[in-house]
Amino acid sequence: MRKFAIFLLLTLCCTFLGGGIASSAFAVSSDYTGALEDLQQDPDFDVGQYPIIVGDRTIDVIQIAEGARGELYVYVYQHGGDIVTVSSINICQDAPEMSERHWYNYKLTKINLEGAIGKYRVENITLRQELLRYYDITSIYRQPFDDEATSVAVNVGTHLTSATLPNGNITEEIPYEIARCYMAVTVDGEVQYAEQHTKVVPITNKLCGSIRYSNGFTLYQSSCDSWWVAFSCDDYTIDQLYEADVDFVWEDWAFSRNGIGMGSSWKTDEGSKTVTVVYTDIASNPAQGLFGHKYTWNRIESADAFLKNNLTEDTKSAFVSNGYQWVLRFYESDYGNFQGGTQGSIVNWTEVSDVTILRLKFEVNGIVYNLGVVDNKQSPDEKPDNTDTNPWDGFLLEWKQFVKDWNNFWQGVKDFFSDNWWILAIVGVLLALGILSIFFPVLRVVFKVIWIGIKWLLKILWYIISAPVRLVVMIVNKVKERKDNSG
Repeated sequence: MRKFAIFLLLTLCCTFLGGGIASSAFAVSSDYTGALEDLQQDPDFDVGQYPIIVGDRTIDVIQIAEGARGELYVYVYQHGGDIVTVSSINICQDAPEMSERHWYNYKLTKINLEGAIGKYRVENITLRQELLRYYDITSIYRQPFDDEATSVAVNVGTHLTSATLPNGNITEEIPYEIARCYMAVTVDGEVQYAEQHTKVVPITNKLCGSIRYSNGFTLYQSSCDSWWVAFSCDDYTIDQLYEADVDFVWEDWAFSRNGIGMGSSWKTDEGSKTVTVVYTDIASNPAQGLFGHKYTWNRIESADAFLKNNLTEDTKSAFVSNGYQWVLRFYESDYGNFQGGTQGSIVNWTEVSDVTILRLKFEVNGIVYNLGVVDNKQSPDEKPDNTDTNPWDGFLLEWKQFVKDWNNFWQGVKDFFSDNWWILAIVGVLLALGILSIFFPVLRVVFKVIWIGIKWLLKILWYIISAPVRLVVMIVNKVKERKDNSG
């Protein structure tokens, strides 16, 4: 009865996900047991299905297992054995029926490797306590080889294809699609596992970079670096992109040069972030300095919208040749440059690396998807990808805007008097008569008579215009007077 209840629960879950079901049972795993010892607890496990394939760099997930002390272990088939270094994995623990689901990247620590089968511990993951637990894995990563240091890799079947990236981007980790959700349920102290295939979004092309916006001058030259990642995905033609989760590493750096030209740089801080960008979000630079210009941009932009920036020719060429579809503006950092002349200089900046897209929420043909992503970890170079990085560019924009507003103002004045030329005619006549009255005193008498006539004309017009109102007031007063007398 107990096993039937477990099977029924897992079957219902897999029915919700769609597709088939495969299940297995392990004893609770630990750091002290090997990969084969754990896997061979399943009578259906056949080690012969996982041979070493010399030179093959492919990796795949065989199974997962929960540990005795809240650990999570992943069993990996490394086709080439120890020639590859498995590095991290993307996992979502949210139930498939939840509207808000998020994937996170976790580092992997190798416990042991036996032939082509490795056992790895997932670091810094907190297992949930529900009866039914989910481990939806989109992809697993390995470190690149020397010949892949400037390539983006995509797993196509069992082969690895790569294409050289422009603009100095490099990849630190290469992904392999898993697209399986593992489920664990505990009944009477026994954990039963099942797995189910899921949908993912493979990133086909990708490029990372930054745009530098001047904030103007304070005590030093201040700028804002806006970090972006452009991508395309051939499996889905996205009509509207609503949300995206981006994971990356940041490092703060400083450089100091003394008055005699001796300089050194050092890292001041570092960390990693996972951020969610939404299509309605708008970002901007501080622009708090002298001659600073306020720039704004959407967190999610189409490639066409992004190309309206003043980009370098190399960046524009990369967009055209690779067909990027969408751009995520996911992070801003400060860039400061203090030039002290004979006193030396100080520069502070941030470097961003290991950029990977974890999730996309998007619409295709009226259907909204919220899916995990298969994407490499990629780093841009340190050069901004726009041409207007000079702090004077902001001042020039402000000056051009001032000139434009000034011209618009006078054009408005010109248009007004073009449509109402008679006002200028009257003013001109009055000015001419005023000047003539200086030389011909008799004109002063004429002006006085004209002015008296104008005043009487205005009074008559006032009485005519206000007559209905004065009539209503008079009637109200009469009615009020009668009421007072009758009282």
